[in-house]
Amino acid sequence: PETTLVFSVVTFRPFRGRKVAVRTMVHICDAEVTPGGRAVGESFAWNTASVRTFEAAGFRRLSTHRPYPGYPD
Repeated sequence: PETTLVFSVVTFRPFRGRKVAVRTMVHICDAEVTPGGRAVGESFAWNTASVRTFEAAGFRRLSTHRPYPGYPD
């Protein structure tokens, strides 16, 4: 109950570039994260748009790693 996971936020193409996903994530965190709790987001490191969106919503990177040997750069 103290951790809220933001796993996927998708913005339909006509609405991209308008900070819809950023505002949605901020709203989810404001509404769902309990006092003293935390929000955790998950994104592929190569998905720069997703990473930028999470960071714009106030998330910070904790780790970046390849999920298995031979994973493409």
